[in-house]
Amino acid sequence: MQPGAPMQPGAPMQPGAPMQPGAPMQPGMAPAPDAGGGQVKDVTLTIPFEEKIPKMQGLFALLGINMLFIIVPVIKLWIMSIIAYIKTIIAFIKLLIGGGKYPMDLWEYQRSFLQQSMRVMSYAYALSTHKPGGPDDSHPVTLQIPMAQKISFVQLLFGSLIMIPQMIVAYFYGIYVMIMAVWGLVGVFLGGSWSKTKFTLLTGFLQHVIGIYAYTMWLTDVKPPIMPPGAKLKIKVNTDDFDAGEME
Repeated sequence: MQPGAPMQPGAPMQPGAPMQPGAPMQPGMAPAPDAGGGQVKDVTLTIPFEEKIPKMQGLFALLGINMLFIIVPVIKLWIMSIIAYIKTIIAFIKLLIGGGKYPMDLWEYQRSFLQQSMRVMSYAYALSTHKPGGPDDSHPVTLQIPMAQKISFVQLLFGSLIMIPQMIVAYFYGIYVMIMAVWGLVGVFLGGSWSKTKFTLLTGFLQHVIGIYAYTMWLTDVKPPIMPPGAKLKIKVNTDDFDAGEME
């Protein structure tokens, strides 16, 4: 997957993939008590910050071969993605005829799939030393999504179109995030730890990406902001150059 490209079924998301509502994750966040929905207001991806990461894991992440050490979870994730695609079609039909009510069993499977994608990616990119196991194990990487009481007809039919501005911004901003991620992985290889600034940038962006996916998959009605966390546009004005009376 290219920086900023949407995640395809069967492929774990890359650092530049679009899909935060909510505040960016802070390093050292503890896993949420409930990895499901209903107890949070925003989509929340938790990847606890680890003070030490094996240097070789950082090197293998730079070389893109960490997936080889978790090949079984990667294959399982690929199978999950095919099932998730089928369940998305089923969910659409049930949402359409059910008045916007998302069946809980389908909803939980989709959330679990997205969470497992992040667990695979967190190891592949040396964000976590914990290898992904089953979707329901006690892995520290968790994903919480606030489940909507009812998905609107507009979101059901036009959710992807509504998210086009977020996807475009995330695509190009993802290129910058990818560059920072590579720089951060160099630091892991040389020093055995992530820069907290780069770690927060990357994990916050991933949370933003997941927020877009959660909205377009109708898992939530919480709309992510257009600008990812840390992508604030600032315009500096030198007020010494003119008087306040000149500013209309």
